[in-house]
Amino acid sequence: MKKVLLIGASSGIGLALTKLMLENDYKVCGCGRNEEALRKIQTEYPAAFNYQILDVRQTETLEGKLEKAVSRLGGMDICVISSGISVRNPDLEWEIERSMIETNVTGFSRAAVFAAN
Repeated sequence: MKKVLLIGASSGIGLALTKLMLENDYKVCGCGRNEEALRKIQTEYPAAFNYQILDVRQTETLEGKLEKAVSRLGGMDICVISSGISVRNPDLEWEIERSMIETNVTGFSRAAVFAAN
């Protein structure tokens, strides 16, 4: 059984990928911000799914939380980084842009460095 660390598992494409992998006999540790959504998946797939609450924008704690997630899996064969946000921002308000950069660039990059090492 392949072990998958899936970052961004609680919504959108990450949630769809999580369910697809679980339906195809992968063991998955889903990471994300929405604990309620992650708990629901765990209820549906108790033997093959566990989760780690994290926010990729919190880079100072990200590595430690990802290490815990991999430990729960018993190792990692595959890492999928699906966390990301998109907000319509026609006025280019900085706080909205900063949140997208922290998630889609900084958080993604930090998670990718973790996965590569």
